[in-house]
This record gives sequence, structure tokens and C-alpha cells, in this order.
Amino acid sequence: MIRRGSLIAALAAAFGSACAQQEAPPGGPEDRRPPVVVRTTPEAFTTVTDLDLEIRFDFDERISERVPGGTLDDAITVSPRRGDVRVRHERASLTVEVRGGLEPDQVYRVTLQPVVSDLFSNRMTDAFELVFSTGAEPVPTTVAGEVWGRVDGAPLRDGYVQAVGEDSLVHQARTGEDGIFALRYLPAGRFTLTAFEDVNRNRELDSMEVQGSTSVDVAAGDTLLVDVPVLAPDSTAALLLRAAALDSVVITLEFDDFLEPNAPSGAVSVSIRLPEGEAPAVERVLHEHEYAEWVEEVTDSLARLDSMDAEAAAERRAEASRSAASDTAGVGDTATAFDTTGVGIDTVVAEPAMPPEPPDTVFVASPARARVGAPMGASPGPQAAGAPARRKTPPALDVLSGTSPGPTPDGRRLLPGRRIVVILATPLDFDVGYEVEASGVVNVNGMPGGGGVDTLLVASPPPDTLPADSAAAVDTGLVPVPRAAPRPRDAGSPR
Repeated sequence: MIRRGSLIAALAAAFGSACAQQEAPPGGPEDRRPPVVVRTTPEAFTTVTDLDLEIRFDFDERISERVPGGTLDDAITVSPRRGDVRVRHERASLTVEVRGGLEPDQVYRVTLQPVVSDLFSNRMTDAFELVFSTGAEPVPTTVAGEVWGRVDGAPLRDGYVQAVGEDSLVHQARTGEDGIFALRYLPAGRFTLTAFEDVNRNRELDSMEVQGSTSVDVAAGDTLLVDVPVLAPDSTAALLLRAAALDSVVITLEFDDFLEPNAPSGAVSVSIRLPEGEAPAVERVLHEHEYAEWVEEVTDSLARLDSMDAEAAAERRAEASRSAASDTAGVGDTATAFDTTGVGIDTVVAEPAMPPEPPDTVFVASPARARVGAPMGASPGPQAAGAPARRKTPPALDVLSGTSPGPTPDGRRLLPGRRIVVILATPLDFDVGYEVEASGVVNVNGMPGGGGVDTLLVASPPPDTLPADSAAAVDTGLVPVPRAAPRPRDAGSPR
């Protein structure tokens, strides 16, 4: 009979012995060096004839059988791929079995992802690639690039990239943390390149996984750089969700899907209707990034005009001050003239000096006119006494949650938004229900036929907050044209 205490002690000893295989060896200096591959089977760039050969990676130390975020099977990529891959862990090595064997007359790339670690949790820092042949001559070709999200511009991490040629063999590569991939030693030919996020980890492209494709032609010795944007599949057109007014002549149309930013905005049709009477006509339709660029250009233009006005006003004040200073002896003064006897003869009243005529400025309409103004309900800012009136700048767009439309910070890519901006020829009226209809919208997946109808009602703001908006604002299509310099005064003109 085994006593209870002895049984517990025996179980504890057995459990400790089983766990000891995964513990770091005690004693000695702390190991900070990751495991290193010191030998492979077959050796690199050799030709093998045994198509049932097992591939082996030997390390310089014991390795853990635990892999972060997956299994050992996920740590190995065999290209071209024929069957499933099974990885067997040993004390200081990994053995790879390709189900169904290898294909003859191919160049194989077997990539070990940087997920293997030693017993001190020191993990490989870089992937290890083994290249060998089953009969074909290795030709140094490379197809590399970045896989990135079409909506947010973020790199696709730990994704798959497949290159399928005319022989239907699937050549594979994985993306790193930065979304970068590289397919090397591809044979010459035309390939369909497909990148995808392997959500279910079956190493195959499934219909609902984030994906993107392109085609490449590879010649012997080529090095090709190819970026692959990826998207979630979508077979429905963009639907109009709501219309909103930014200003009396600027409205936005928001859709339930991201829109293709490179599609011609002029192909989008927008109409505004009233049950009775004439509604404002549409002057321009812009994507979000186009509107942001237009606002920046207009704001810069108006700032230059305001600066010119301020300089002209300052010059007029300075000229008036100089004129007043030169006339201090007689401006507005009354003096009596005396003859030699001291008897007053006459009284002379000096006329006040007239300021010079300022340079005149006229405005002419540029080919693309559009009114803009302050957002409805906004209060006009304080105005300095004597300062020229500030022109109203176009209202800025707020950024919808989950979107980042426009160029990326490096300027390499253009990200989509979910709105288009409509500029009207005449202002909207308050408390009037307008029917807004859009058609011809293309979503970011290239699906045409988007659009819809919504009702737009602009409520009257409280009377004390109603500003002069677009109806009273300067046309942003107006540009200053200097007319003429002031005429010089005659020497004999009265001052």
C-alpha cells in the first residue's frame, strides 16, 4: 500500500521531471544569444534526386518547441508548395516533411520564420532561407515589395504572398512586421501575385479574407519591386447614408463604404431638388482629398489678399500721418498778418491736407468660381479697429472616425475617404427640405453604381449667432488685379 504522502511526493517528482525539459539550465552566465542554424539537409544550392527527402535545420543549442502565436508547422514555408507541411521538433533541430513529396525540376526555397527560440526565450532575429534544386538551374530572380492595407495604409504583418505561374505551381513567401516580402529564384514567366491575410492559418486564400492581386512578368535575372494593396472583399455598391451642410454653399455626402479616391469626381452626378421652386445648382463635386487641397489653396490665396489689404491700409495711415506732420504749422490754424506798423491786415485760414488716393484694386472672376463662407451658426471673430475686413475661408472637413483620407505622410499613397463634397452655385435657404440625389459613385473595391437619395434640412440658428456666411462672403474665385498707381500731385496743388 502506498501512503498518501508518498504518492503526492512521487507525482510532484514526476511532474517536475517532465517540466524540466523546458526550463533553462541552472548556473552559469545568463544566455542572451538566440539560436543559430549551423547545418541544413540538404546543403544550400545542391541538387537532390530523392523527392521524398526530409528537410532538416540543425541549431547550435537546444530550442523550445513553443512558437508564439501559432505552431511549428506555421514556422516553415516551402515554395513551390505542393502538399501540407509537417514540422517535427527535436532537441536541437527541426525536421520538415512535405506531404506528397517534392516536384522534379524545380528550385525550392524553404524559409524558417524568425519564431524559434532557445530555452532562455532568446528568439531568432531574422528569417533563414534554404535554397536547393530538384533538377532546375537556380536563376537569381527576385520579386519583392510591400503588402499594405488599402484603407489605412498599414503594412500587412505575417501575411502570405503567392505567385502562380502557367504551370499552376504555387510559390509562397511571408510578410514581415513591416509588410515586406521577397520571392526569389522564380522561373521566368508571367505570374499572378496574390497577397492575403491567412486568418484561419490554412495557408490558402479564402474568399472572405483580406486580399489583393496583381500580375508580373519575370525574366531571367530580373529584380522587380511590386507593392500589393489589400482589401476585404466587397461586392456591393456604396450607399448614400446622409447629406449634411458645412456652409450655405458647401455640403457633404457620406457613404457606407470607402470610395475610390482616384476615380474621376466629375463622373459623380449630384442633383438637388425642391418640391416647388428652383433649387441651387451644383458647381463642383470633389473627393475629400481634393476638397482639402482646394481649401488650402483658397486659404493661402485669401491670406495673401488680406496681407495686401493690410499693407495698403498701413501705407495709407502712414501717408496720412506724414501729411499731418508736414502741415502742423498751418493745418486747421488761424493766423493774423501784421504790417510794419503792427496793424492787422488780413486773416489766413490754412486748408487741411488731403490724403493721397490709395491704389485701386478691382476683382475679376477666375474660370472656376465658387463661393465659400463661415460655417453656419458660427460667430464672426473679433475685428481690430481700423483693420481691413477679413475674407471668409472655406469651412474645413472634420475627419470621420476610422478614416484617414488623403495622401500618406510620405506622399507615396492616396488613402480613401467615405465622403464627397459638393459646392453649390447659390446658397441654401434655412428651414427648407432639399432632396439630394447622387449617382455614379465608385467604391474602393472598384464597384460602380453607388449612390442614393437623402433629405437635407438646414435649420435656422438663433438670431444672435447668425453670421454672414457664403451669401455675403468674397468669391474665392476672385483674384486681385492692381488697376493703377496713385497720380502724383501738382507742385502747386493746395495741401
